[in-house]
Amino acid sequence: MFSKLDGEKAKELTKRISEEFDIGIKEAVQIVNCMPKSVEELRVFFPRHKVIEPEKLEKILKLLDEYR
Repeated sequence: MFSKLDGEKAKELTKRISEEFDIGIKEAVQIVNCMPKSVEELRVFFPRHKVIEPEKLEKILKLLDEYR
């Protein structure tokens, strides 16, 4: 397990990201495992053909910051 959070917090954050931002559970798990700190780092977790609004990415980063 590469997560930077304990198991319960990681599960909670994964669920929140998946539900609040309509992101697949696999992508949410990878995001939580790596805990990116910038929009550029966060974009890596999404397919190139899927356009994610910058505002949505910023909100995801703010949520990640709550768990750091």
